[in-house]
Amino acid sequence: MKILLLDDSNFNAYLIHRVLRLAGITFETRRVDNEAAMRAAIAHELPDFILCNDLAAGVSGLHAIDVAQAMCPQV
Repeated sequence: MKILLLDDSNFNAYLIHRVLRLAGITFETRRVDNEAAMRAAIAHELPDFILCNDLAAGVSGLHAIDVAQAMCPQV
């Protein structure tokens, strides 16, 4: 499973990785911390899931959802 993680916190990323590993989920993550990097990551490779902080580097979670729906509505 490929996960795109939009979060500017190292600690949050660590917690997400830990919880997924403890749940036995096999995954790869690509972490980005701003909208431009999110757009580039989606353009490079479609993720299976997108997880985002409600406010990461000035990008609201709602705006991130709008970007994701525009770029990859199937995700």
